[in-house]
Amino acid sequence: MTDKTKIKFSDVIGLAEAKDELQDIINFYKDPTKFEAIGASLPHGIILNGPPGVGKTRLARAVAGEAGVNFYSASGAQLEDTRSQRSIGDNLRMIFEEAKKNAPAIIFLDEIDTIVKKRNERGDQCQPESPSENAPMNTLLILMDGFERLDKVFVLAATNRLWALDKALLRTGRFDVTVLCNRPNEGERAEMISYYLQKVPHQKGLDVEGLARDTKRFSGADIMTMVNRASIKAASANKNTVALEDLERAILALKEGPERRSGLPPKEKLEPLAIEAASIAVVKHFTPNGEPVKIISLIPRGRAAVIRDISDGSKDKGEIQGEMDILLAGYASEKVFASDEKRSNACEESLEKASELAKSMVYTWGMNMEESPRSYMWYEVGNAQKEKADKEITFILKESADRCGKLLHKHKKLVMKISKVLIEKMSMDEKTFEQMLEEDNK
Repeated sequence: MTDKTKIKFSDVIGLAEAKDELQDIINFYKDPTKFEAIGASLPHGIILNGPPGVGKTRLARAVAGEAGVNFYSASGAQLEDTRSQRSIGDNLRMIFEEAKKNAPAIIFLDEIDTIVKKRNERGDQCQPESPSENAPMNTLLILMDGFERLDKVFVLAATNRLWALDKALLRTGRFDVTVLCNRPNEGERAEMISYYLQKVPHQKGLDVEGLARDTKRFSGADIMTMVNRASIKAASANKNTVALEDLERAILALKEGPERRSGLPPKEKLEPLAIEAASIAVVKHFTPNGEPVKIISLIPRGRAAVIRDISDGSKDKGEIQGEMDILLAGYASEKVFASDEKRSNACEESLEKASELAKSMVYTWGMNMEESPRSYMWYEVGNAQKEKADKEITFILKESADRCGKLLHKHKKLVMKISKVLIEKMSMDEKTFEQMLEEDNK
């Protein structure tokens, strides 16, 4: 697929550092003579690495738009077209040949990890799964090595799985530069929310900064979806404008999934659920590095990937511990408020997420007891070291659960008051929650 894109950097909100790193490519296309005068040549390829939805594809288009060159794009699904008789390698060769004919040009390979598979590494030997699986990889390596200095063809590729790429692709003369594309920060999220709100009729005076704070770890695509979901719900309710409550409910739906009213237990069994929901809200509010409580609801939700993505962004130890405390609040609630025979399996998912956090602290982030400046995979360690690491993981989780338990014991009356309101009304908004906090402090 080729076009002369009109998208510019001004059409891409955020990704300031990535834009800066890609500026040299644009400068080269705009004035190649000053680069050639000192023997500089266009690098062959750059990998755009970042989570889904941050705008990698749009950024690639913007590079071509700023440079004013032809833009060729293809994804794994497009290259592996079962309707044609051509292989992935054939399609790659065709794109590269077309780009060279119509140079200057930029080729964009989206989801490159699905186009070329990483080969198995055993010692110094690369053992292919099968010749057919490695054919696209070999074709791309040959094509990248076949560039001449004057070809004026540049390859951008995008992935959210950099670890899955074969090392041969990342060598000098191929994709030897990796540009990180992060999720937007709070200021960039506010800018994105304002941009998408311009496209829909909305209530005046919306707290855009507050919405930006509530959408921590959202990508640009998530924010677009949030505004669209809010406008759909507003239209369904026969409203003329999108209100703050529509946006807040859209945020909650993206974080925790849609409501599942069919999963609600009978009213006589709501008390344990209400106590757990109230406990999580109390821990969210009182734990250091917690989260704002926008709504408490007894209506179950299907979980979504946006919430609490442990792989996203830079976080300090206190923030990670706060995140873990919130995940373990339900488990601690059962220990405080329920007898052993009344304990349930409702905490399975949150226990799993908390365990992953603790495992990352020990194995990946150097936050173990020895504060060892080393990151390694769990399968790289021997039995003795693994046993020691397991003890540390258990200690971290127990310490977090104990912190939650102390908080819940301290605010036991507040938890019970909130749970009674939830049983009666099924949900509680931020304003009511804050009023109950004020009454509890008197």
